[in-house]
Amino acid sequence: MPQIAAVAPQDRHFIALLNGFRSSGGLQRLSTLQATRRDAWRTVVVEALPARVADRSVLAITWNHEAWVPNFQFDGHGAIKQPAAAVFLELTPSYDPWELATWFVTPSTWLQRVRPIDLLEMAPPRMLEAARADRYVANGG
Repeated sequence: MPQIAAVAPQDRHFIALLNGFRSSGGLQRLSTLQATRRDAWRTVVVEALPARVADRSVLAITWNHEAWVPNFQFDGHGAIKQPAAAVFLELTPSYDPWELATWFVTPSTWLQRVRPIDLLEMAPPRMLEAARADRYVANGG
């Protein structure tokens, strides 16, 4: 009987994030994003993406030795949407990239079990209030 390899916890987490971000544009490899958006976005925006990932002004997770980027955070010109940037500023000091990505797709008790990502366009102030509350809790109150 063939052996089925155990699925590592990080692989399960990645699959959960793939599913969680699907309704908001999904996740894609940073290298694919750079290649496919070169015509739609200014070259300087595309070339700056790795540095922006490094300074955490762009959300990316590393899985299987590649950076993966949630598409929800970008507008049509490659700029970070302001509500997403505000949450990044709020939570980046307390959350690692995986925790931050998970935060966006996990129903929040502060938001009556709505996922923060679902409020990005409709109610950004509520989403930011939830981020502030979670930062407060993460830092020990």
